[in-house]
Amino acid sequence: MPNTLYGSIYTPTTPTTSTLVLNLSPLTGAPDNPTLVSTLNLLFGGNNMGSAATQQIINALAALPASASSTQKAQAALELAVTAPEGAVQQ
Repeated sequence: MPNTLYGSIYTPTTPTTSTLVLNLSPLTGAPDNPTLVSTLNLLFGGNNMGSAATQQIINALAALPASASSTQKAQAALELAVTAPEGAVQQ
């Protein structure tokens, strides 16, 4: 399953007949990392992700290079959120 999630998250930005493209604009528009993670917590964790998990994702985003685009940050955060134990449970 993780490979399928990875392939779904890191897609090209232009759709083709065989490729779905995620609309990451609700995530790329987040003003800061905590807001981004909070949004993912709501959408994928039902607001049940623990503070330790959310802080780990925030720390991982802070460790990205300064040159990372908002899309790259959103993709990294999304990957971490959906593979976290609290994010992998259907609510």
